Amino acid sequence: MDGNRRFAKNQMIEKIEAHSLGFDTLLDCHEWCRELGIREVTVYAFSTENLKRTKQEVDDLMQLAEERFSEVEKEESDFRKAKVRIRIVGDLDQIPENVRKAMDRACEVTKENDGFVLNVAFFYVAREEITASIKSVVDGVQEGSFKCEDISEDLISKSLYSKFDKNPGMMIRTSGEVRLSDFLLWQLSDTYLYFTDVLWPDFSLWHLFTIILSYQRSCGFMNLKK
Repeated sequence: MDGNRRFAKNQMIEKIEAHSLGFDTLLDCHEWCRELGIREVTVYAFSTENLKRTKQEVDDLMQLAEERFSEVEKEESDFRKAKVRIRIVGDLDQIPENVRKAMDRACEVTKENDGFVLNVAFFYVAREEITASIKSVVDGVQEGSFKCEDISEDLISKSLYSKFDKNPGMMIRTSGEVRLSDFLLWQLSDTYLYFTDVLWPDFSLWHLFTIILSYQRSCGFMNLKK
């Protein structure tokens, strides 16, 4: 979901206002996906690389995240009615305590919902995820949980933060950047990649339609599950 800061510059507004509009776009997008029958979406909300930004911007983003995740608990009945489950993907130990608590509550009140999964990658970097997975596998061997010959691609996949049942069928990046920026590097090996120039706050249902049609033309008219 890239392009919030460039949107702020173009519109001559504060960065945090653009980030807030980006959250609104995320809420809209997850509703569009649900209505289209897509069952799971993963969004890259915050990379540990983003900590290199100014302290003010990072603090503002953390406050915004806390506010938005706290709203999930307040709107629990709406999420239950829509059958939306929230999951956090990332290095949870790095997340500030106040934000982590709001996220924990959001995950707790939605954990029984089984219609749609919204994975939020927060304090996430793919290389760190893969490294942590390998470390957990090594620990398992040392503890005798399994043998070296048991190590497989499937075992590593099951040790990742994400623990997806299926890898994503399609990856979308906005803002014109044509790179993965450490997003789901293990999981995207066989995924359809789509890069668009639109800035994230400007992303609309029509952009999503266009991308899905491109996916269908490329991959065939299959049932897009992720």
